[in-house]
Amino acid sequence: MAAPNKKIRLTFLWADEAAVVQDFNAGYSKKLVEWADAFYKRFGFELDVQPAPGGKAEEAYRYALARSKGYEPDHNAAVDFAKRLLSVKKPVLIEWLDADKQIRELEPQEEAKRRELGAALAQFVGLPLAQWQAQLDKAGALFAELQGLAAKLAAQRKRYADMDAKLEAIDQQYAKEKEDRDFDVPVRLLIGAKVLASLDLSLLTHVKTGAENDAIVDPYRLKIIFCRFKPSAAAMMDTMRPTPQPFGFTLYPIDFNTVGGQYLWNGGYIMINVLRQEQITLAHEVVHAAGRHHRDDFEKMKDLQQYIRQIAADPVTGQLVLPSLYERADGGYYDGPDDDIINYKSKGKKPDQVTLYPDDQKRMADAFFVKEPPASP
Repeated sequence: MAAPNKKIRLTFLWADEAAVVQDFNAGYSKKLVEWADAFYKRFGFELDVQPAPGGKAEEAYRYALARSKGYEPDHNAAVDFAKRLLSVKKPVLIEWLDADKQIRELEPQEEAKRRELGAALAQFVGLPLAQWQAQLDKAGALFAELQGLAAKLAAQRKRYADMDAKLEAIDQQYAKEKEDRDFDVPVRLLIGAKVLASLDLSLLTHVKTGAENDAIVDPYRLKIIFCRFKPSAAAMMDTMRPTPQPFGFTLYPIDFNTVGGQYLWNGGYIMINVLRQEQITLAHEVVHAAGRHHRDDFEKMKDLQQYIRQIAADPVTGQLVLPSLYERADGGYYDGPDDDIINYKSKGKKPDQVTLYPDDQKRMADAFFVKEPPASP
């Protein structure tokens, strides 16, 4: 007899009641569950979703984070800001990292030279007077070498401190924009408020009656937030080639739970865009939540035909201009085989055309929202 499927425990939340209506009108969350369930059952898992798909919008309203005007993240603006901030920091970061490298190399050299000098000075005990000058010369040379290393180390430590101060100054300069672009903290505050609203604080954090309260408070269920992603200003201005907001993304746990005196929910969660729909999204993001990340972007050689097509004549001189042989590759399109659930090339495929490879099966089995919770004391 086959072992029962492991439950993937999910709690669906919506930014507001309008997001519920938009989702239910399209049947989007239901389609996501159907695709994910068909996919995961092939590998010994199945979804356990609250509220159960196929219910009424009025029931889902109890899982909304707000009645109206719910939070709309602008993921692209945040990513663009992070890239811009990194470009400002990059020259300083390079020096900061190099100073750190120099310090880590010089510190053991200085310590070794101190020990060598100490050993040379210890040899004066019982040394015949006639040999003192030679030993003094040796100790003097070692002392000079130690002074040189100490001076280099002091210079690198000052350089490190200077670069650290510059990085701090850049962070201060961009602090307001960073706060404006951040979409994680506002959502965590909303989830935190929803969790608190599900507790009867007069009974020492006893959960209020209602399935939605149990599902919202349960720390062993992964939270999925359905919301409208805000069209970024850059995408709206670039009418020729707008950059669409993503289908969804995963946020990982953080190590603090208050900000400005307010309760900040600090667990991992997934945000799904109800304005841009792709049926693999939920299954894909759940694997991220279990700990699988995309590989970094990288440089790769262009296809020869592509390279040839990019060769063009300079409009002024008429001479041929050779393009770069390399291009930036999105790591998401190179994550494992083309049928890997995490590979972007799996988008648009049916559940039986995509694979959960063994390493990800293990990650899923060990995930907090799959693994059996500890027994209550």
